[in-house]
Amino acid sequence: MLCSVRKASVGNKSMVHQVAEFIAHYRTIGARHFYFYDLEMSDDLRALIARIQWAGVDVRVMPFKLPVPKEQVYQNGQREALHECILRSVLTSEWFLNVDLDELMLPITSTNLQAQIETVQPKKNDCSVDVILVLNRRFCFDYGARASSIRKGDLPLMTRLYSHYAGTANSGAWAKYMARGRSVMKADIHFLWETGSNSEVIEKKPEEIVVNHYTFCCHLSRSFDYGVVPWREDLLYTDRRIRRYSKMAEKDIALATLEHVV
Repeated sequence: MLCSVRKASVGNKSMVHQVAEFIAHYRTIGARHFYFYDLEMSDDLRALIARIQWAGVDVRVMPFKLPVPKEQVYQNGQREALHECILRSVLTSEWFLNVDLDELMLPITSTNLQAQIETVQPKKNDCSVDVILVLNRRFCFDYGARASSIRKGDLPLMTRLYSHYAGTANSGAWAKYMARGRSVMKADIHFLWETGSNSEVIEKKPEEIVVNHYTFCCHLSRSFDYGVVPWREDLLYTDRRIRRYSKMAEKDIALATLEHVV
């Protein structure tokens, strides 16, 4: 199950493409249940979600009615929604995944999330692995492909427009995580503060799985931004592996519905 707290919609076609790609990508790597918490949603996004739901995909949009001041929704409000989503996950899934819309988790040593979970082993015999921490890479909007360079007929997906990333977050600055819902006591956006007494937290290496975070990079030259390596134009890296996932995702029903919406 996948939890995402969505920011207010800007109501344009790029956001519709982003949501469709998000759902298609995570379905490709094994996610089956999607929960979005939203303050407002544009008509084109509602049409997209309705068609995806009609196709049989379990996507649920939850009105954000939690007791949080509106000016704090994108900070403390995310935590409130996340805890509710974790509670819901126990009813439908053993594991949940906490990510934002601009974050695509990328298994490297396998093709799906379940395989990543099955490869981890507890260090203590009386414990079980209930939390998997994953580092992120910043894919730079600053160095995206020009729209004119996309072949005619191709969808303007993030995984095609942006292939340059500014290094990987340092250990200790974890981006997001997968966790067993029944073991979570206290959750935060980037880390779990409290789990069951017999739960074990495993840190995955970026060579195994990473979170591709699609965002701006230029500001990284002025700060470490939660442990991310400083940004330098001459130290941008290119990832071609994501294109394979992009081709797989394009066959998913979530992206196929776009022709009826935009």
